[in-house]
Amino acid sequence: MKIVPLFIFILIFTAYSCNKKAVKTNDNSHFKLYQPLENTLRPIFTMYHSNDSISNINIYCNTSNIVFTADKQGTKIGKIWVSYRLINEKNILGSSSDSGSYLFQVDKSKIKDEVIFRIPIKCIYNNTYILHVIYADAGNSKRNHHFMQIDKQGIYSSSNYLLINPSTMNNLAKPYIQVNENFLLLYAKKQPDSLYVAYFEPHQPGYNQIDSQAKTLIHPVIYKDYKLPYNDSSILSLEKKGTYLFSVKPDLQKGKTINVVGSSFPRMSGIDEMSEALIYIMDSTAYRDMKENENPKKSFDRFWLSIYNNAEDKAKELIKIYYNRVELANYYFSDWQEGWKTDRGMVFILLGPPVSVMKANNEEKWMYKYSGKDQYFIFKRIDTQLSNEVYVLLRKSSDLPLLETAKKNWAKGIIIHTNK
Repeated sequence: MKIVPLFIFILIFTAYSCNKKAVKTNDNSHFKLYQPLENTLRPIFTMYHSNDSISNINIYCNTSNIVFTADKQGTKIGKIWVSYRLINEKNILGSSSDSGSYLFQVDKSKIKDEVIFRIPIKCIYNNTYILHVIYADAGNSKRNHHFMQIDKQGIYSSSNYLLINPSTMNNLAKPYIQVNENFLLLYAKKQPDSLYVAYFEPHQPGYNQIDSQAKTLIHPVIYKDYKLPYNDSSILSLEKKGTYLFSVKPDLQKGKTINVVGSSFPRMSGIDEMSEALIYIMDSTAYRDMKENENPKKSFDRFWLSIYNNAEDKAKELIKIYYNRVELANYYFSDWQEGWKTDRGMVFILLGPPVSVMKANNEEKWMYKYSGKDQYFIFKRIDTQLSNEVYVLLRKSSDLPLLETAKKNWAKGIIIHTNK
């Protein structure tokens, strides 16, 4: 790890216009989540507890995903509408603890590649909440939903830490950083003089993730831990891929989890990265041979070309579809590890986006349609040392045959249509 001293000040991004009023959200629990054609904006949400009564929703948007239209003066303006509803988990009636609606107007000439919006919400210390966000780009009017679990029970949870880009002094709203990317780590409470760090090596899913007896990795083993001197003006960078837990507490039970990824993330690039994701559709022997081969690219190409009897154009199209799903899984489901490695990522890659998702406090129920029947996959949310957004697939014997069929069909060049 590299540390470089730097004197800093905090630059707070302010939207060009912001209107707030009370708003009611739809109480229907069925949502079209994880639909790439419905969600072209693809924002990233993070939370920061600025004090005991207020927390900030940080919303990161890539400007290339925003629709800009010219106003009467010819200025290109993007408009992003955001509505939220905050529910205290202690409130059994499910009434809102706070709600609001904002309209952000963005002048394209005044921003670069990214823009971050900040919304303060009334989030009280010693509580846990569910945050439901509805957002839309006024340029295409499609509304999308996002849900977050908010832990404000103590001063050591992840949202008490804030990542800052030292070049722009803006928040790093992404839940990951790239190898050797510089960042500042701020702690909301009294500044400590030391940080405790745990390092977890990158995790690789097993061959049998579809099997009913498969175990989802929930509590990875610390590979290495250490202590380092700290102040909030030190630039940090991380040189190895994997997961890091930063904490002001020596026991490392709570803190800020940072997933360190490759330079192209959420896309995959390079044969080493791309071959890893084939574990869901290759048999174990072929996969092992590819990984141990001195020329893994040769094995990689042979696998895809063999599907269509060396028809290169068809193979390229199938590769494009598969790795587009891998990229989307990384965007939707990354927690302490890359999204494609999670249970939700596995199902998404094999079957594509669910027709609908039913959300409950600690559960997601995905619905697919296959051969005229409804097929359901249930994921349970589990709090872990590294994340409170880990969802584990309940592996029921009645559901797994569809995943097995999808796995075999991918190897034949057949993509199951699960919306009919």
